[in-house]
Amino acid sequence: MNPYRVTITGADDRVDPLDLIHLSCEFPFVEWALLHSTKRDGSERYPTEWWRNKFFRRCAERSARVRTALHVCGSVARQVSQGGLPILLEGQAMNLGAFDRVQINGFVPPPSRDLHRLAMRCEITFILQCRAEDTLQETARAAEMLPGASVLFDPSGGRGIESFRYPPTPLGCRLGFAGGIGPDNVLDVIRDIGPRDPYWIDMESGVRTDDKLDLAKVRRVLEQIATLTVAPGKGEE
Repeated sequence: MNPYRVTITGADDRVDPLDLIHLSCEFPFVEWALLHSTKRDGSERYPTEWWRNKFFRRCAERSARVRTALHVCGSVARQVSQGGLPILLEGQAMNLGAFDRVQINGFVPPPSRDLHRLAMRCEITFILQCRAEDTLQETARAAEMLPGASVLFDPSGGRGIESFRYPPTPLGCRLGFAGGIGPDNVLDVIRDIGPRDPYWIDMESGVRTDDKLDLAKVRRVLEQIATLTVAPGKGEE
């Protein structure tokens, strides 16, 4: 299996779920991150509950192994950070068991005790978004307090601003990187990150055209990653 991992964020109702499933079958290392916000669901980048239901139903119908993450934003992220589980997340449409990981956008360390209890009770693997290098160490310490948690270093925050510095991975932390990554620079980014413990790269704006997920750009990224055979660190998680 290709040791590199890629997260593609921002599929919405304009995307055919079958297209994502077919890409997952061809490129098993890809993870589809679905954004969720109570105010923005149904707008660009934020799929509706109807679409999420359809996506997971199509996965089940085809017995497809599709890597997925839920990226919670806004008031939902704040509620989860405090250890709360919004009613929508408890419904069948947002069954957390359907997702491999849950990312808390805008996370502010340290984690609350309630968040730790939530992670333990629901067996959630969290990703903590870190927007600035000066808070990376503190966010990494927060991740150590949550079972299996990782950190996404994301100074861009979905705005497509390219990062030109990829800080060292804090000891004991699994770190991902985002910020202006797309088909034209993905191999340069991997080169600049350099050999280190297993990591992933996350892209959103860099694989969009007119603010719609551009599957041709996604394919270009995945085809380039598929040619890589040298692990970035110690191997697959």
